[in-house]
Amino acid sequence: SLGYVVAVGVMLHAQIAQMHSVPDLGDPLFSMWRIGWVYLQVLGDPRGLFDANIFHPEPLTLTYSDSMLLTSLEAVPLLAAGVPRAVTYNVLMLSGFFCSAIATYLLVARITGSARAAFIAGLLYGFHPFRFEHYSHLELQMTHWMPLALLGLHRFLDTQRLRDALLFGVCLVAQLYSSMYYGVFFPFYVAAVLGTILVVQRPPLKRLAGPLVIAGVLALVMAYPLSRPYNAAQGVKGDRPLNEVQAYSAQPADYLRSHFRSAVYAERLLPEVHGERALFPGAMMIALSLAALIPPIGTLRLAYAAALALGVDMSMGLNGLIYPHLYEW
Repeated sequence: SLGYVVAVGVMLHAQIAQMHSVPDLGDPLFSMWRIGWVYLQVLGDPRGLFDANIFHPEPLTLTYSDSMLLTSLEAVPLLAAGVPRAVTYNVLMLSGFFCSAIATYLLVARITGSARAAFIAGLLYGFHPFRFEHYSHLELQMTHWMPLALLGLHRFLDTQRLRDALLFGVCLVAQLYSSMYYGVFFPFYVAAVLGTILVVQRPPLKRLAGPLVIAGVLALVMAYPLSRPYNAAQGVKGDRPLNEVQAYSAQPADYLRSHFRSAVYAERLLPEVHGERALFPGAMMIALSLAALIPPIGTLRLAYAAALALGVDMSMGLNGLIYPHLYEW
């Protein structure tokens, strides 16, 4: 934990020195409004939670973007204690880096049994360049529930206990309530990991099926209160236009584009000409990923290699193989 605290201090020292300010006056202010609206509803009448005070008299206007409910609930104690909203926003944003690193440490420590490997993995995941590409998007910093969900999945596969399956399901839903973007895409990643393990290892499906079904039903029940208002408002919002989806669909060359904040690679790789499509993860991450694929490759490495391939393909959006079918569906 101390190592990750130091990493937060070094990587984000400029933000820590200016906790009353935000990097720009776009999405950060919008996020502060979302946090504040949820806070007011928690103190008042939560029945009107999704009928936010924008675009009157339209209903369900909180569904016009990611409602970020769980993250906003985490802000309630701070706001109730009188912490300024900008400071509260920055505390949440910084916590996304730290908690993601800690969660990844726990996951990788269980998978590898190596504290050193887990610490490095936590640094890579917690401070990935993609986070700085989306530095103003609070919901995209809330990534810690994904490694915790995978931790729950691996614990369940080892123990076959219902409580571990429930931990897995609850973390899936927590990710949805923290960032709907990740919450929607992450189950596909999980399916690649779990599907590969089931095909290769062939564990006793009868012993796994019951707890997984119970956890799945619980997850659906917990997700329903969030999905219902979004589905109800879909007719007003419509779908994102095809040309916008195409504009933000990555191409292979985008993995050789570095964010302009990168001190090492900003001037050495392809220029960042497409907003939010600088996807170069850093040479260290690429090297360690390739090292992880050196034979012999066991079941877990094969499972995560399959998930990696799926993730890269889906990052291509309409330029990939899978996403076009998902878009049509």
